[in-house]
This record gives sequence, C-alpha cells and structure tokens, in this order.
Amino acid sequence: EDIQIWIDALNELSQAGEPALAELIPDHKQGDVYSLPTEAQWEFVIRGRGQYMSKYHFGKDKAQLDEYAWSEINSGNQTHPVAQKEPLVINEKEFFDMHGNVSEWMADSWDVVSPLPGGVDPIGTVGTFRVMRGGSCGSRVQSLSSGYRDHLLPGDRYASVGFRLLRTTTQP
Repeated sequence: EDIQIWIDALNELSQAGEPALAELIPDHKQGDVYSLPTEAQWEFVIRGRGQYMSKYHFGKDKAQLDEYAWSEINSGNQTHPVAQKEPLVINEKEFFDMHGNVSEWMADSWDVVSPLPGGVDPIGTVGTFRVMRGGSCGSRVQSLSSGYRDHLLPGDRYASVGFRLLRTTTQP
C-alpha cells in the first residue's frame, strides 16, 4: 500500500514534467506512467519473452544460480545493491536480480484457487493477499525458480521485500 502511494506521487511528478525525474530514471520522458508489474508481465520478462521455459532464465543448472542471484546460500541473509550479479538480457536491455535479493510485489492479488489462464493477464487487486515473485536473499534455491510464487499481506514489511517499476511510455 505504501508503494502504491509512492507510485501515485511519482506519476503526478511525471505528468507535471518534473525535470529531476530525467536525472533519476534513465530515458524518462514527461508523461511516462509507472506501476507495479502484473504477475503475467513479470513472468513474460523472466521467461525472456517466451524464449526461456526452463527453471531459471539462464537454464536449469542450479549450480549457476550463484552467478545470477543472492539467496540464503551466498547473501549472508542480507540484501545487496542491485546489479552485482549477472543480468537477464533481452534485446540489449538488462534486468538485474530477477532471481533473489528481494522478493518483488506484484500488482495482482493472490488467488490460490484460480490458475493463470493461458494468454490472459488477469489483473486482480481485490484479494486480501498480494503476489510476490523472484525470491529473496533469504530464500532457498527452490524458491528462486522462474515459476515460484508467494504472497504477503499488503501491509507486511520486510527488509527482503521490494519492488520493480514497470514503465509505460507515451512517447517513442
């Protein structure tokens, strides 16, 4: 809930043309709209736009996980600055810490009963819990897989929980 308030304020600054945003956010343009990603959008990225259907975006060998993720094995149970591990690269864009470091809030509510329908992005924010993806610095290896899902209450606060911004740009 706090993150959503922050994102709303960020969007107001973006609409108003706040010049400092261009200094803080690479390639920011006035009017860009920011949000939490939906679960389907996050999954689309970690799967490399459908190219990587293995356990991790880099393959299925968990021995390589140390190169890409902070987990209970190598983090000292502490979060680390972003971009210290190898990124997921899609069309020359780098996505860091998709596995581990901090679990990421999604825009969707947790619904354990309904599976994600193929080809549909069911944006839902009416449930009690919110979806978390990616695993954290305290996660076991099995919790870092591309398909792993978890949930928390919106008001929960933990040092190992963070968020990733999705940007929708209105200009080319």
